[in-house]
Amino acid sequence: MMTHTPGPWEKKHSKRLGWAVVYPGISLLAKAGAIVVVCDTMNEEDATLIAAAPDLLAACDEAVQALMLLSPDCLDNVDFSLSRDELINKIFSAIVRARPE
Repeated sequence: MMTHTPGPWEKKHSKRLGWAVVYPGISLLAKAGAIVVVCDTMNEEDATLIAAAPDLLAACDEAVQALMLLSPDCLDNVDFSLSRDELINKIFSAIVRARPE
């Protein structure tokens, strides 16, 4: 199974390369082998979202686990458009997209 590069990640900016997402402490001019995500069209908002990806994925994993401990009707009396199972499925679908294998 393929796994993602563990976080935390951070966004950095340089005049030469623009926005990038890197491991903390890695220079944008990193040595060969270092993971650096650089895209000439990446804006700050994209870099912020990508840098948050490991934390968002972990939060989704934890949310699914917590929701599965609740009763299926736990959201029935809440002004929320999804049922517990629909919410679990929506989060799980996002997890599957993030971990395709």
